[in-house]
Amino acid sequence: MKNYNKRLYFIALILIVVSITGCISIKSKYPESTYYKLTQVKPANPDVAMLSTDNSIFIRDFEINSDIQTSKIVVSEDVNTIKRYNYHQWTAPLNDVITEFTMTRISNYGTFKKGVATSIYTSNPDYVLECNILTCNINNHPNNVNNVEVSISAILQKSDHSTIQYVPVFSKTYTKIINRNDNSIESAVVALSNAISQIDDEILIDIFANITQ
Repeated sequence: MKNYNKRLYFIALILIVVSITGCISIKSKYPESTYYKLTQVKPANPDVAMLSTDNSIFIRDFEINSDIQTSKIVVSEDVNTIKRYNYHQWTAPLNDVITEFTMTRISNYGTFKKGVATSIYTSNPDYVLECNILTCNINNHPNNVNNVEVSISAILQKSDHSTIQYVPVFSKTYTKIINRNDNSIESAVVALSNAISQIDDEILIDIFANITQ
């Protein structure tokens, strides 16, 4: 009887070890996630870094299409098919990544001497910038050019400090298409960094032109 119990004990022990080993083996098959962020690119027009105004600005969180309002990198593989990568992701939802990128870029230029406000309620900034990401496509088309296509609409509003209301100054849509050498995620991140950098610079130049005329 004792030998029988010992056999049951060892069989149970072996089953537990096999079960644990199997779980570890299954888990090890999942690849590690890779996280990406946009990189600031030197301005194509060096004059943008020389702009200066004695005002402040608040940049609202960018709006974006719900299809790509995610931290997963979304790729268009053809006209009718998109793919969401589970293991290639942005460091935050894409609209947050672009918002933070834009705030950092404009702040680094030092164009607004009173700074880039972090709150519209406590600082009562002179201007408010609202942007909507209309298109942000990473295109991997086997029979076509690989590129990224970005389209952003921007609205600038000026504060009426006497009424704490904002009135429109200008609105415009900006579009950039940047070609890529291959269909890798890395080339898409580089191209998107270039596209957003160029659009941000054009928005800033237009802001300056409209508030100083």
